[in-house]
Amino acid sequence: MEPTRVSITVILACLASAGICSCSKDPFDNLPEAKEMQEAAFSGWRRYLEALERLPAGREHVYSLARWFADCVLSRTEERYFGRRVEKARRLLKTGVMGDVKPRALRRHPSGYLLIVDTAGGYGAIPMVEQGRTVLFANLDAATGGWRAKPEFCSPRMPEKPALLYMIRYLDDTTASRKRRFDAALGLSRAEFRQQIVKYQNRESDPLVRLALGLARVRIDGWDASFLNGFPADSEKLDELKALDENVFEEMLVKLTNQAAMVEQPPANEILFRVAASAGGQMAERMGRAIYDFAEAAPARFAATVNDVVSGPYERHPALTRMKAYMKKEGKNAPKLRRFLKGCQRHGEPQARVLCRQLLQWL
Repeated sequence: MEPTRVSITVILACLASAGICSCSKDPFDNLPEAKEMQEAAFSGWRRYLEALERLPAGREHVYSLARWFADCVLSRTEERYFGRRVEKARRLLKTGVMGDVKPRALRRHPSGYLLIVDTAGGYGAIPMVEQGRTVLFANLDAATGGWRAKPEFCSPRMPEKPALLYMIRYLDDTTASRKRRFDAALGLSRAEFRQQIVKYQNRESDPLVRLALGLARVRIDGWDASFLNGFPADSEKLDELKALDENVFEEMLVKLTNQAAMVEQPPANEILFRVAASAGGQMAERMGRAIYDFAEAAPARFAATVNDVVSGPYERHPALTRMKAYMKKEGKNAPKLRRFLKGCQRHGEPQARVLCRQLLQWL
């Protein structure tokens, strides 16, 4: 007996529900294909599943999956929620559900791209955005099992205070650009992230990223030993630091100058002199100003520093010559330093009187 049309329809429906065949239509076929980025999207999906399959147990390993997600996702996602979604994706992979998801096309969308996937339940879509030279997931839920929901993209505008997950993603990835990692370190400049700063300081190998972590600690606590000990006394490194972020570089110099007037251990005053002596080119003028500001803020400590670190004629020491050049160019007279030196010359101990007289003559 020939099967009726109704029975055939029922059979096909059962097969589709079992994942044996899919009769649904791509609901996004009206969107244009993005063939130039399609291979990157398909490859990214495959490598994402491979990373998910190899993921060791333990919450600390979950964050390694963050590199597959766009910054706009990570900057708004709490670590616990990210961990729960990744664990859900792992379960779906173990049961075969995610393994059966087949990418079919990458389509353009006003907010980015849609990775069209064919699943046992029909077609789905995973929002993606272009970042760097590739495309990354722009919706956490969609990439961890929620691909059948209406596609929603994360906001491209970075929040004023990114979530910790965003900083973890770049600080844990030593292959990321130094600029990304430097900015991520600065993003930890909040009291609730103090433990994270210390953790990364203990293992970070890039000196400029470590310096950014030190600045984050200074912003919270007022000072940090690694910030002082790690400040580059090398012209090339100073230029690299300034190139990363000129405003942050200026902030670092101001904080170093302020600490030179106050911090004994490590000797911030001597560190400032070493940094100033190493600077070259246009940086030399800025360091001349730093030494001048230090001398005006703490004249006694400045004089003591000169006594401790300058062994030859003052005219030949790079830090002092840069200070003198700055004073000449800007018409500065160092009134606070002069007032201190004159008083010291009259009332100080014999050795101090000699030092103060020599500094006055140099000025």
